[in-house]
Amino acid sequence: MSHLPYWGRAEIAERLGVHRSKAYRLTLRPDFPEPAARLSTGDVWRIDAVENWAAEHWSPDGPPSP
Repeated sequence: MSHLPYWGRAEIAERLGVHRSKAYRLTLRPDFPEPAARLSTGDVWRIDAVENWAAEHWSPDGPPSP
């Protein structure tokens, strides 16, 4: 993926193995980390924050836990 410490929704989708529209919906969940920055091209999240969230809330074998 990227060498920068940030991911956009496309990278989040790739990491979680979901379509970009699903990644968009996931990033709107109240338990998803806040974006590190809101750019004109879209929001970006710290990779470590997304990875920590995924470890606690995401299962590739089923839907994300609430």
